[in-house]
Amino acid sequence: MKNSTNSRSQKFWRLFFLATFGFVVAITLLPFWPETSLFSILGYVLLFAPRWWVLAIPLFLILGYRSYSRWQRYALLPLFVLCINFLDVQWLPSYSIDETDTLDIKVMSVNVGNSGDKQSLRRLIEENEPYVVFLQEARKASMEQIFDDSWITDCAGSLCIASKFAIQRVDALSRRSLGGWGAFATKYNADIFGEKVQLINVHLDTPRAVLEGLIHMDVDISNADDNSLSRNVQASLVSSWVEDRLPAIIAGDFNMPDNENIYQRYLGKLNNVLDYSDIGLRYTKYTKWHGIRIDHILFSDYFTAKRADVLDDFGGDHRPVLAVLGQPI
Repeated sequence: MKNSTNSRSQKFWRLFFLATFGFVVAITLLPFWPETSLFSILGYVLLFAPRWWVLAIPLFLILGYRSYSRWQRYALLPLFVLCINFLDVQWLPSYSIDETDTLDIKVMSVNVGNSGDKQSLRRLIEENEPYVVFLQEARKASMEQIFDDSWITDCAGSLCIASKFAIQRVDALSRRSLGGWGAFATKYNADIFGEKVQLINVHLDTPRAVLEGLIHMDVDISNADDNSLSRNVQASLVSSWVEDRLPAIIAGDFNMPDNENIYQRYLGKLNNVLDYSDIGLRYTKYTKWHGIRIDHILFSDYFTAKRADVLDDFGGDHRPVLAVLGQPI
């Protein structure tokens, strides 16, 4: 009887391990999931809901350690690594920072929505001394409270930019053709240390309505499909701007983590500065329950990453991202 019980226990744990390992591999492959209604909605749940639960997977699996086969025991460590990776934690120091001599450009991106403390933001900018600041959910009237006359500023709706370099707006993309309102991307040409550089400020659509429908158990599939289509179109149009082969810096509130399939499909070819950050969490937006990285600074291969940080909260619901990029001398 005891042997029979042990055999059933061993079978349970081994099958449970296989199912769990398959699930962890599936969420690791989220960047490559197909774009269908079911996969999109399930992807939103996994990407935008709290992720800390994933740590319970390896901890629970340890309970069945004695029942596993040899390969399953060896697979526990890779499984733990995949779980940490899904949490979006930089848990190893980055050795990819380029130390060659360059002309350094300090860039900041910040969504200022739900923040009335403009002076705190101004102090943050003064302390970090960026050359270019990309702002989302900003107001033209408040730019004078944040930036003095040494800055060149421009706004297209709620997308604003402030620069120490000469800039010229060359294009802006509106949500109007997608049934929305306001600009979701603006493009500038800048003269940075004698080089023509594209500066692209973005604020892509959020899947918030779909997520709220899931919370209230009232999901409208057609609305979810429309939202997915809009986000695909917006990311595609932003990506097409970068194909002009000019040096480019793209920053803003993308409303998507870098392991979402839309991001990988259209923006994955670009470098993400937070991939070069120090050890720790890289979340740029926090809720009561969790954090997520949806604000990014991307750059073309012309530049090299010198430094990357997520700055402290200044009173808004997003945290600023700071990057130091190296331009060839």
